[in-house]
Amino acid sequence: MFSSGIYKNRLYKILITTGTIVITLLAVLSGSYLHLQQKSSYIHNLSNSTAALEANSNIAMNLISRAVNDVSRDKSITKWVNSSSANDFYFNSITALKQLRIITTDSSMLNYEAGRYYGRPA
Repeated sequence: MFSSGIYKNRLYKILITTGTIVITLLAVLSGSYLHLQQKSSYIHNLSNSTAALEANSNIAMNLISRAVNDVSRDKSITKWVNSSSANDFYFNSITALKQLRIITTDSSMLNYEAGRYYGRPA
């Protein structure tokens, strides 16, 4: 199967060595290319995720600040807070509770556990 000539054996060794080097080089280059692609994809996904979380937190802050402003300006809640007697306090608490439920309807769907995503204790 193998030739017995010195030059044929030397040529065979050179071709095998060259082929091994080329295959190894191609494997290293393709592996590094795939690693760079994966890294850029990870960074892209991370930046998109961060932008989405920032947008959601801005929306949540707007909803919360609007709810706080509405609660502080509502007449039924102010009337309940300024009640002079226990009877007025309990009577006004009914209307204040109804109004508070109306005001906080939008904020009931917010996720208040955002700190868990950033490594903070819950």
